[in-house]
Amino acid sequence: HLRGGLAADGGGDQWMDIESMDAALSRRLNRDSVEGRV
Repeated sequence: HLRGGLAADGGGDQWMDIESMDAALSRRLNRDSVEGRV
């Protein structure tokens, strides 16, 4: 993971941001998939 290397260089805060973005993206995809079934 390039992001993992960058996060290590940046002190870890960037990695937390990436996890937050991944979680937000997962929720958005889940919502879209539910709406698609309706």
